[in-house]
Amino acid sequence: MRTRLQPRWIWHANGLTANTARFLLAMGVLMVLLWAPQPAIAAPPTPSTWVDRSAVEISGTSGLNVDVVTDDEDRPHLAYTVSDSSGWVVKYKYWSPTSGAWTESVVTSGLSSEPKVALVLLPSGSSATPVILFTRLVGTVGSLWAATESGSSWSLHSVDSFSGEAKGMDATPGKLTSSSATQIGIAYHRGNSDQLWFAFGSGSSFSQTYVDKYVLSDISVCFDQTGAFHIASVGQTSFTVPAVHYARHPSGGAWTTGLYAANPPIAPDGVSVAATTGGYPRISYIDKSPQYGVDILHRNNHNSTFSRERIHDIEADIENSTAVQIGSDGTVFVASEGGRVSDVLPRAWISASSSLGTGAWETTEMARPCATRGPSPDLGAPESGLALAIDSQDNLHLAYTLHNLDDDAGHHGVAYLGWKQPWATDSDQSGSGGYFTTSLALDAQEYPWVCTFDQSGSTFNLTLRQYTGSSWVQHVVATGLSTGDPYAHACSVATYGSLTIAAAYSTGTGTLKYVLSTDGGGSWTTETVDSSGAGVHTSLVLSSSTTAHIGYDRSGSLYYALRLGTNSWSTQAVASSQAASFLSIGLQSNGRPAISFYGLNRLRYGSRLSNGSWTVEDVSGTGMGWDNSLTFTGATPTISFYNQSGSSLWLAEKPSSSWILTEIDDGVDGTLSDSVGEMTSVAHDALGRWKISYYNRSGESLKIAYQEPLVSGGVLLCEEDDGGLGSSHKTDTHGNPRVSHKMKSNLHLRYHGQP
Repeated sequence: MRTRLQPRWIWHANGLTANTARFLLAMGVLMVLLWAPQPAIAAPPTPSTWVDRSAVEISGTSGLNVDVVTDDEDRPHLAYTVSDSSGWVVKYKYWSPTSGAWTESVVTSGLSSEPKVALVLLPSGSSATPVILFTRLVGTVGSLWAATESGSSWSLHSVDSFSGEAKGMDATPGKLTSSSATQIGIAYHRGNSDQLWFAFGSGSSFSQTYVDKYVLSDISVCFDQTGAFHIASVGQTSFTVPAVHYARHPSGGAWTTGLYAANPPIAPDGVSVAATTGGYPRISYIDKSPQYGVDILHRNNHNSTFSRERIHDIEADIENSTAVQIGSDGTVFVASEGGRVSDVLPRAWISASSSLGTGAWETTEMARPCATRGPSPDLGAPESGLALAIDSQDNLHLAYTLHNLDDDAGHHGVAYLGWKQPWATDSDQSGSGGYFTTSLALDAQEYPWVCTFDQSGSTFNLTLRQYTGSSWVQHVVATGLSTGDPYAHACSVATYGSLTIAAAYSTGTGTLKYVLSTDGGGSWTTETVDSSGAGVHTSLVLSSSTTAHIGYDRSGSLYYALRLGTNSWSTQAVASSQAASFLSIGLQSNGRPAISFYGLNRLRYGSRLSNGSWTVEDVSGTGMGWDNSLTFTGATPTISFYNQSGSSLWLAEKPSSSWILTEIDDGVDGTLSDSVGEMTSVAHDALGRWKISYYNRSGESLKIAYQEPLVSGGVLLCEEDDGGLGSSHKTDTHGNPRVSHKMKSNLHLRYHGQP
């Protein structure tokens, strides 16, 4: 396989600690940006906390070494080790968005001891070819190898051989001079000599260069934008004092080396290196001396000494790892893991700083808010293998090895955390109270429009909030609406192209109205759709800039309204006298409308036929169907809904002639106080995978359920934010969820997503 992509220079790290680690807390990255009170939703601020987004089990056998890189389409590629009856095996996997699955191949097998591995995407014309580097030990002879793809198999090329085991190795693409071709730079521990060597080349042709002595383990290498290689490693001084070793090779120059030691001595472990756009190194490590903690070394002058900065203290008695990356804006991110002496539980942290030297680090201890559904809900106790890459969107991709994947029998595996899109959390403090309802739509630029009701004295206003690309703008499109039950009003917003925005809403007095802008929100017109007892529930979709479809309830019956032109509407009964409520409208693949709704004490589905009539069918049994939401992937309708009898979230799909119902998330004990699944909203991404936002009553929070085929059981359940009332959910073209909802405590509007 040759990916037709250009590679990106990224950082790799492997499971290269001084001793074998037994714990690595599964961690991931998802930005939660906190907002201060202000008159309107503001522009995105600096990230402050990070939580897990997703986890992927990709192997169920043992292995301590893994590497991950991303290509120019931000797809992950992994190399890792497993064991089978033949011995140790090196494998390669890459993720294909087209097939929605990992593609795997065996690089080499039958190794007598576990190798170190590194993965490089090497440019080849307009393509990028994966090259996997691995170490090998046969008896007392160690060696370093490069594997390149050759059709459906791999060709192995010897790079170097030496006496003893290589205790560390890492690789990166790069150039020795500005005019040379991009090839592979490999930093490695050369066996019994305890020397650091550097090999450079590609294919079967590599040259080897001595770099440094007294190097013991934990080697990390990177290549910067000035054309320099940087190597960080764990070693010692000539007097056996523990030290961090550093080497630099500028473009067209020679290696210079140095080390960092301190008094009292440090005890470095889990070292990694990254470089700024100006070519200055940032080296993270765990200090395992009595002053236990995560440190970073940095300098902004190649002739100066390193400054040491404590990121955070930790308490531990097990092995540790760090990983450092630098974002496009210069922000330094350090992931670290360790244990706690009191209970030897794994711990992990993510730290961020945009101002090194000031001690201003934001550090969050990580936990996993996402739980997998299925036979293997626990991804197991972590191990020592850790690799980190950053893609073009500054999303972090983490691959790691873990222990006791499914049980306590000593099984190991490899996991992957990926596609960590940042999520902004906006809190609108412009008013107080309001109704639970929110509705979200994305325009042609994928900027959000949010529809909600805000309290204004003794009445309510209908407000549409628009993100313009730099700030939020409020459009008050209806005022003086009556007060009452928080469920007594509903609004639904939709967009068509970049200029048409529309909303349907109930006034609370038996009238359904429609508000429209055809100039991107510059001006608004209002039309009356139905004034004959229209009720609370309404749902809107646009099929053109002038054609609107609305599903709504009227006097206990389900109705459909079609906009024929300006102030011209056709209304039609879909299901009469069924106490219709909780409805959602969508367009089938043939362009005709369909409506999911709660009627006759169950979830029902109505679809319009070519002759204009409607057919209605049952989806569920009785006692299910509140708060339903309808979407389509191709011709298949998908409905998320609340099972009010079991206080749980369910999903209904009809891929052929029958409905398939699946429980997605259940309450703790089936009582209302422990319920999940109310106020659902479902959307599909470009690959046809669904995501559902919903309210977790027991935690008073917003949850997101992700259809994730890479996870055992196929579902991720994630606690995303406080609130969750009246959530509305859309998925952008990159597959990222966008959600609007309200806080329970004050009904303030919140929006999640990357505007």
